[in-house]
Amino acid sequence: MDKEKKIEEIRGALKKIDRGDFSEIAGAHGKAGEWLRFLLDELIKTRNSWLSPDTSQRLIEDLIDKVERINKMTEERDKLIEVLRWYGDRETYDGNVEWDDDGNIICAEWPPINVDNGQRARDILKEIGVTVDA
Repeated sequence: MDKEKKIEEIRGALKKIDRGDFSEIAGAHGKAGEWLRFLLDELIKTRNSWLSPDTSQRLIEDLIDKVERINKMTEERDKLIEVLRWYGDRETYDGNVEWDDDGNIICAEWPPINVDNGQRARDILKEIGVTVDA
């Protein structure tokens, strides 16, 4: 891939992330290391020709910050997917309750959702920094 196409690919991914579009975050995360190396190499190559050392240092720090943001968002996304899968799993709602003829419970194995009462979601949201009223 030539230099201009690579830069456009990176710009496109960063624009999506800045807009909050995480549909391709996993792909961007997978390429983050490659992109960072490419951009750092390009900065070093051109630094002496048109950037002051202070400007290039700021750009490098900005790139590192963006990669860290991508990594954090990917981790948060993975945690949200994990909890959504648990709540979406039919077995989470399966339990076994036996009743007698008078409507009294004889034996009960409560489904995980009854025991959880939303705690798993609250825990994940807390981990990613979202405040939830309990």
